[in-house]
Amino acid sequence: MGDLPFEEEAIDSPGLKGSIYNTGFEKKGTDRHRYQKAGCLLMVSNTTWLTRSRPAEPAGKWETEYPEIALATSKIQILEKREINLYR
Repeated sequence: MGDLPFEEEAIDSPGLKGSIYNTGFEKKGTDRHRYQKAGCLLMVSNTTWLTRSRPAEPAGKWETEYPEIALATSKIQILEKREINLYR
């Protein structure tokens, strides 16, 4: 998934769902907020772990299929590092 065919600040409330899984949360997913108009919300959904420990079999599969899988707190830190305001 490459550049989107929108001008910057052209969208009221962009929603990122499957695209982040395909492009990577930190690498490409979080730069999509540049397309949203100032003061609007960026909606993000991403696969995350709910606990710090998990069974080895599913953990191994997910870490192979989606290396960026992490706890939600890790994803929030990425958003904060990029100065994307969070509403909790």
